[in-house]
Amino acid sequence: MADTDNSAPRDAAESERAEPREKPTTILVPHGCTNVRLHDAIEVVIAVAAARDAFPPTVDFYATGLSDDGEPVGESMMAMSNGGGLALYRAKACLAAICRKLGITPRDPYNPLADDYEATEAQNLTYRITVDEWAHLAAAYDVPFEIGPKPDIAQASGGEAPAKHASWEDVARAIADECYDRDTACGVRNSVNGYAQKVAEKMQQRGIRGPHGFFLSPATVRREALQSKDWWAKKQK
Repeated sequence: MADTDNSAPRDAAESERAEPREKPTTILVPHGCTNVRLHDAIEVVIAVAAARDAFPPTVDFYATGLSDDGEPVGESMMAMSNGGGLALYRAKACLAAICRKLGITPRDPYNPLADDYEATEAQNLTYRITVDEWAHLAAAYDVPFEIGPKPDIAQASGGEAPAKHASWEDVARAIADECYDRDTACGVRNSVNGYAQKVAEKMQQRGIRGPHGFFLSPATVRREALQSKDWWAKKQK
């Protein structure tokens, strides 16, 4: 499956523009992800297939000018078009037929009984498919598809046994204990909001994600793992 820090030095930003990042050639889905928007699924599949040179470019011919009657005049020119762009256009144009052929059933999470899928733009933005169906779609375009590994709970929680930290909330509290004990040793104390911020940062650094495969916000960490009797109420203020 973002870096929002815009404080990079000018020379670093210019270097990145000069050397664009390599396009991914494999779809890697975060562990725990179960569904994806159909719109995103097809766009990612086509983009990765294009990066793997699956679509040959097309050759377009055009004239340098038009007459008053709209007829092409002047020198004939030739240009190479993006094969991936054409592939995406055609895939979206017949997405309903593709889904039927592959046995994929797009679902509306807000209306689970709906059976009116016709691949309209609005539907593709809201309808979901399962990760297994996404893998089936990727295979049809010969695109490698992988599920990311489950986070190493023992490593993330300071080497303690995984059985002691069976959920991300347990891991969050274990990391919060690390921060709290370090502050205690230094004779200082933070607020529950401060610890939630630290825990969220450390979870991201250690690759610990929530149940849906995304990094958790400080607010979620505070609400689900640290507030009240779960953690904060047990700590000396």
